[in-house]
Amino acid sequence: MMKNILKETSDVLVLNTTTFTFATLADVEVVLKIAVLLLSIIYTTDKIIYNRKRRKKNESKDVAKKSK
Repeated sequence: MMKNILKETSDVLVLNTTTFTFATLADVEVVLKIAVLLLSIIYTTDKIIYNRKRRKKNESKDVAKKSK
């Protein structure tokens, strides 16, 4: 009798642990996807700003060379 209850309890515990693990991993995956999306947006914005500043600096140097 006690062995049967212990087996049922362990089966339920394993099932609950497995379900909780998969649910948690699914939540973690969503958070990671959002984090990667935000990081890629920030990186792209930073590269755009950097390239615009560099292009403006190069254009001002070209204008100074042409005026000489």
